Amino acid sequence: MEAIKPLILYEQTTYDKSDAEDIQNFLRDHGVDLVGLPNEYMGEPQFLGVDSSLQAAYFIGASWLVKDKMPVVVRPKISEVDIAEMLIKALSISSEEEANYFSKCYKISFEEPNIATEEGKTQLTPLLVIHYITLLENVVKHGLKRDYITITENLTGKIKGHILFNQQLRQNIIPKREDRNACRYQVYTVDIPVNRLLKRALIFADKMLQVYMRNHNQYGNLRTRINKLVNAFTGVSDDIEISQVKNMSSNKLFRHYVVAIQVAKEILRRYDYSLSNVSAETHLTPPFWIDMARLFEMYVLYLLRQTYGESIEFQVPGTYQTPDYVHKTENMILDAKYKTIYGGSFQPKMIPDIREISGNARDVAIRKHLENWEDEPECVIIYPASDGLLSFDGPLSEIAHKKPITEFHKFYKIPIRLPVQGE
Repeated sequence: MEAIKPLILYEQTTYDKSDAEDIQNFLRDHGVDLVGLPNEYMGEPQFLGVDSSLQAAYFIGASWLVKDKMPVVVRPKISEVDIAEMLIKALSISSEEEANYFSKCYKISFEEPNIATEEGKTQLTPLLVIHYITLLENVVKHGLKRDYITITENLTGKIKGHILFNQQLRQNIIPKREDRNACRYQVYTVDIPVNRLLKRALIFADKMLQVYMRNHNQYGNLRTRINKLVNAFTGVSDDIEISQVKNMSSNKLFRHYVVAIQVAKEILRRYDYSLSNVSAETHLTPPFWIDMARLFEMYVLYLLRQTYGESIEFQVPGTYQTPDYVHKTENMILDAKYKTIYGGSFQPKMIPDIREISGNARDVAIRKHLENWEDEPECVIIYPASDGLLSFDGPLSEIAHKKPITEFHKFYKIPIRLPVQGE
């Protein structure tokens, strides 16, 4: 089948080439209604959130607009943004609640036909590798699951468990092997199917890292982390049947295994369970999406925690809404907005965000997380900008006060610079 050339868009921008009207007519003829996204949408995007004017949202990835006829690819607006670096920082936050929040940051649709695009190598591969390494480190930290497995073996000079009479007769008594005993017994071990699945996927992740991320500045660090994980899985085989992988479900008694098993399956399916496919010269990828707004939230959380530690609370539940961050000791309510408009002067389109954060600042359930909850908190919007901060240095209030939103009382903004490849 001849590869279908995808429609290429860039996040939060509109496709403005001469064939835009032809594309819109083609979509209408096939009954495709591009509805875009509601404001501050955090669910699964239809058609990557592209709207009827062919404007992309803040989801990047690849999707079918018309299955087998017209795919769309949305790339990061900052062409050299280092998504791998953002992922590493975002996933270094060890809280299980925050890890679960990140697990909703992306999805891969293996049940749909593949799309011919390089995006799977440049965006999906780092995401899978880094997420899986982090999940496995959490599994190892809690300890590998052990269970009883049944072994049937023809032992020499000893008996374990119970003797299998029919096998003993056929294999040992009739051939007069008087020193042998056909036995069945149980052992309590880490070499169980679920751990074999995780180790098998770890081998794939290592190969993916070597093939697609060898030139990344975090390559050495990631290889070191993988080597430690390989050592932790000593005593676990990687021999597992495809049918076992497909039918395996996670055990609810071991919650730290749940997402790790899911991602392990996705890694194996990504390359059709064959290591040789990892380095194959192919540009096919399953449809997938990455929520850049959610990834930006997690990246900012990492930067905040690096300086202010546990003074920063994440996703504090309010009566009606949930702010991204609360700075307890400095009485601040903060939200990360993955929007570049905050780099300029005030615009009316900022009003919905202002109202949202104002409501959070007056929500008693949220304010009670502040040390001086009866005092009016300061409100801060954190946004991406090429001239933004790489880290927080000093009291957060001092940093925020450098960029007031003068149209509103106690409102400020802080620009954050996203990591760029090669820096």
